[in-house]
Amino acid sequence: MFKGFIKKRSRKKSGCEPVKKSPFSSKQQDSATDSQTVFRDNHSSSSLFPQINPAEEQQVHSETEVSSFFRQGKGDLTSCRYELKYRISEGKAQAVKDFVQHYLSVDKYALMYPDRQYPISSLYLDSPSLDLYRETIVGKPNRFKLRIRTYSDIFQSPLFLEVKRRVNRVILKSRARVERTELEEVLEGLADADLQRRSPKEQEALRQFLFYKEALGAQPTILVRYLREPFEGEGENRVRVTFDRHLCYRQPQGLEVPLNGDGWQLAALPFVVLEIKFTDHYPLWLEEMVRSFGLNLSSMSKYVSSVTQSHQDLFWNYLEC
Repeated sequence: MFKGFIKKRSRKKSGCEPVKKSPFSSKQQDSATDSQTVFRDNHSSSSLFPQINPAEEQQVHSETEVSSFFRQGKGDLTSCRYELKYRISEGKAQAVKDFVQHYLSVDKYALMYPDRQYPISSLYLDSPSLDLYRETIVGKPNRFKLRIRTYSDIFQSPLFLEVKRRVNRVILKSRARVERTELEEVLEGLADADLQRRSPKEQEALRQFLFYKEALGAQPTILVRYLREPFEGEGENRVRVTFDRHLCYRQPQGLEVPLNGDGWQLAALPFVVLEIKFTDHYPLWLEEMVRSFGLNLSSMSKYVSSVTQSHQDLFWNYLEC
């Protein structure tokens, strides 16, 4: 296990919620009660399918705010980090969140939403024979995923072409911003002039995505959507703790990456996905948290869960791994 220490830092008042003092101020419960937070959408064919109403989304933040935020960049375009995943009940998630808030602050983008959770929608690409899916199922130590991600249905907000690679325990992620109007042209490799105006890091991220796409013959495979409740720390270690809920999936229609619309299916996951990410060392307080709450490392791929959901025998075998 990674060893190390991290000093507790208090956030500046601007843009962040205050950090509490005592990490043991609440009981460490482990209840199986499900969260009642859902996406809201008048277009849904069933209230069981969580969705977001575009009108309600714009009440939370204007088009200008969202577009400006993403153009500044939501994190680095290229990152290298360690990533640990856990499956926990909703009750334990609330207790872990209470603990985490004494060391980390709410992600500044999540502060734009009343419930401090923002939506993520990703279009995953894979080969016709689902090679990337199969590599995850068999636990190949060095593997990658291709996805196109968005955080909003607002037309001015960009998409992100992402390559997420795993090399043993290390996660390498590269991403390139793309306007919705240029997505098809970029994926066809026809936007050479556009490539030249990008930063060297973004050029490399885009070239990498297109290389893997071409090598695999990758095509749109499935849309995955969920709510994320994120907390992050300051400093070079970039500690980040997230709680992911309400995983949904649907079949893609071309290169669209929507948050709303019909056809979304709620995945049958009886847990919250807790993710711990850091770039340098494993803080002592995280080690204490894992021990105190009895957290056990677990594999959990939202892409694999979504693809296998329609095949119940494969799906439940995957959950038991």
